[in-house]
Amino acid sequence: MEDRKTRLIYEYFDVEQKQKALVLVQEDKKQLEKELKENFDKYPKIVQRVLSDTLERWQIEIEELTYDIKNNIGSIRPGPFS
Repeated sequence: MEDRKTRLIYEYFDVEQKQKALVLVQEDKKQLEKELKENFDKYPKIVQRVLSDTLERWQIEIEELTYDIKNNIGSIRPGPFS
């Protein structure tokens, strides 16, 4: 399931902002992957599921941001001060 709130935020970003967001999401994903690799079994099952779902959502965000950047898709909604 797509996290619609996150996508709505990205609709206000220009391409440069999306590039910065992509770097941040990729860094967070790497940190979470490391944490899961080292400590996954130490968490209760419900937390394991939440962390796994988060990792999947971040991967989708990365793919969508990459698509937007490659296709030069910037803000599709006017900002509050436009």
